[in-house]
Amino acid sequence: MPERLHNLALDLQRRLRQDPPEN
Repeated sequence: MPERLHNLALDLQRRLRQDPPEN
């Protein structure tokens, strides 16, 4: 069931995008 993996990847990407750049 790749759907679960896809959802997880989306959540991770969204979290990374929301997080401010530490650079």
